[in-house]
Amino acid sequence: NGDILNYIELSEEYSMVEQLLPRTWAGSSIVALDIRAKYNLTIIAVRRGEDMTISPGRDFTFQTGDCLVVLGRNSDIRRLEHL
Repeated sequence: NGDILNYIELSEEYSMVEQLLPRTWAGSSIVALDIRAKYNLTIIAVRRGEDMTISPGRDFTFQTGDCLVVLGRNSDIRRLEHL
């Protein structure tokens, strides 16, 4: 997928990836998207230009152009490709 910038395989089942923000998420917060419950993923960090927010809070609001560092099952990470 062209949206994945970096990929670290942690095990056969789990990975951590840096990828571009899904377009449909721009303008929404982590809590509004309910990412952990709906997608079974954890947002480790968000890179916005030169700034990196580590462990963003639930009220963090995404912007177009953000890059996410996401931890989760490979199958759950692949679901982001379709958003």
